[in-house]
Amino acid sequence: MGVWEWVFPITAQKKELLSVRKSMARIVEIQTKGSKKQRKAAEELEAEQAYTDLALVALVSLLVEKGLISHQELMDRLKRLDELDGVPDAKLTPELIRAALSGLGKADDKAAK
Repeated sequence: MGVWEWVFPITAQKKELLSVRKSMARIVEIQTKGSKKQRKAAEELEAEQAYTDLALVALVSLLVEKGLISHQELMDRLKRLDELDGVPDAKLTPELIRAALSGLGKADDKAAK
């Protein structure tokens, strides 16, 4: 502490408070930028998910309308796939999705040979 700060402690406190205020403003600025980026990323994911949901409903409704699958067959398959990871939560891990998709078409390939 210098003589000036000792003689005028209020000035020293004001100086310190201004420094803290600048630091806090910078922290808020950084957090806000991060929050804006995160919000934008979340909005983009929501839009992608909404489109994926729409495409899925269109595909399923076409399959059922054309008689290629029944509603019951779809529900049975959903239940069976949900049980693959041992957790009945209506979700699949990315690994199980990849494994299930990698097996698609193999039966057709065998039948064609």
